[in-house]
Amino acid sequence: MTLDSVTVPLAFAAGAASFLSPCVLPLVPVYVSYLVRSSATTTGELVVSRGAGTVNAISFVAGVSLVFITLFYALRTLLEPVREVIVPIAGVLVIAFALHLAGLIRIPGLNREYRLFHAAPPTRVQQAASSWASHSEPAGHPASVRCWRQC
Repeated sequence: MTLDSVTVPLAFAAGAASFLSPCVLPLVPVYVSYLVRSSATTTGELVVSRGAGTVNAISFVAGVSLVFITLFYALRTLLEPVREVIVPIAGVLVIAFALHLAGLIRIPGLNREYRLFHAAPPTRVQQAASSWASHSEPAGHPASVRCWRQC
């Protein structure tokens, strides 16, 4: 398969779909606020530099692109000699995982959770929240610690 069959509108639609996914879209305000970073002056008024935000955004995109392009190139170079074997195996694995996810087949061991410890060690945020919650009512426990789940 070559990239000749991928058109610009198709690539744009795929990028838009991934950007609008529930795992990415909620993170956009965080990234934008981090990239723009306003600073307060001694008088207390906020100063926002558009130039600094633009430079930060371009640097972020360049850094992420460099990492992914380098990783893709390295994997492609390493796997090129065995490509004829890996491509069909990868295709079968993707189809098998999709059927398992849809519930049409059951692959033993995939619906289990494996941990090195019986319980995950608490993070600093969880430790701080539990010490704070022990001095207040249980209903006052921070929702971000109790409800946070990554995609």
